Amino acid sequence: MVEQSNVRSANGLWQDYLFLTREMSKFLTRKDFDLFNEIMSQRDKLQKIIDHASDGTFKHSLEGQAVLAAIRQENQKISLMLKINMNQLQQQHGVAQAYDGGQPNAGRRFDYQG
Repeated sequence: MVEQSNVRSANGLWQDYLFLTREMSKFLTRKDFDLFNEIMSQRDKLQKIIDHASDGTFKHSLEGQAVLAAIRQENQKISLMLKINMNQLQQQHGVAQAYDGGQPNAGRRFDYQG
């Protein structure tokens, strides 16, 4: 009976983890980085709880495998969106520097004989 309650709690923990991961994806799509960071912090805390909890056989069950696959898929989506956002921010920064007359330090003095 105790093992069954551990499986339920592991199931609940992983379902909560999946929910938070999906919420992260949703707020990243909206470019609400403050809420994204807050939810990521909550998910990190939940990850620590999951690491210390005994999950029994949940991860090896069909339901567990489905939840983990959904989490992996959302994580890949989040990773791609973060890369896209980072590239856009770098491009905006480069454009802003060009208009401000800023020059990067690298290559500024090619003819220096020092």
